[in-house]
Amino acid sequence: MTAREARFFFNLARLALSGLLWAVPAQAQPEPGPAWTGFLAGLALEYRCPPEAAGAREHYLAAARAGSREALLGLARLHGPGSPLWQGPDLWRDHLLAAARAGWAEAAFSLAEALEKKTVSGLEPTPFYLQAAAAGHPAAAHRLAALYDEGAGGLPRDPGQALMWLTVAAARDDRSAALELGRYY
Repeated sequence: MTAREARFFFNLARLALSGLLWAVPAQAQPEPGPAWTGFLAGLALEYRCPPEAAGAREHYLAAARAGSREALLGLARLHGPGSPLWQGPDLWRDHLLAAARAGWAEAAFSLAEALEKKTVSGLEPTPFYLQAAAAGHPAAAHRLAALYDEGAGGLPRDPGQALMWLTVAAARDDRSAALELGRYY
């Protein structure tokens, strides 16, 4: 790889991260080192035109082994349905679960949705909706409000909890939750 290509990929990674870093849990703030540089290399290959998914996967795996939580989310993206590295729901579920356990609200929400839609199996979706909603994921809070309102997903029917989670979703800019909240009042 030439120095020019390396600079291009580094700048591409910085651009991609500008939208990603706001979601990094406080305990997962990136630190310079092999985990972070491996993650950046994987990100650059993932968003390269055309993408180089296999190369990105190798960098993400190495970065995840070195402790990068961001790489866990990258692996989940690379192994999701419709992606070039899709190998079935079990591998995708395992990567989402690892990313969710590392504190990624988006991974917890995606896992909960996939479990609820029966795209993947083996776990209950409600704890992952709770994890994502508690971390501030608006769509997870909205779905949790619906589960409490219906008394579904192993949760008791609790209008108070439904209203609380609907308020959280609306406060996090979920427009449909804000409209629903207006109907409560």
